[in-house]
Amino acid sequence: MLVAVGIAAWTMLDGVARWVGVIGGPLALMIVWGTFTVPGDPSRGGGAPVPVSGRTRLVVEFSFFSIGAAALAVATGSVWPAAAFAATVLVHYILSLDRVGWLLTK
Repeated sequence: MLVAVGIAAWTMLDGVARWVGVIGGPLALMIVWGTFTVPGDPSRGGGAPVPVSGRTRLVVEFSFFSIGAAALAVATGSVWPAAAFAATVLVHYILSLDRVGWLLTK
């Protein structure tokens, strides 16, 4: 996802904005991803710099993976890699239904 965002920024922007997007886009996503967590989430190390509910965390994750799929479509010029990425994410969440269930109760 982060690489796709960087490549999409490179594709869509010019000049200084290109470099800001290539470096700043993925960096901003990494910061938000690590900041908004559910207290006690065993998959996240248990710490929560900014505690959020499990449902909010799922919205953050869904939003990020959607951004990644859109960026992949822009970066490649095709929806097929984005669809494959989205399918892979879906399989991941199906295989980790225990975590999804846990998040929905928090």
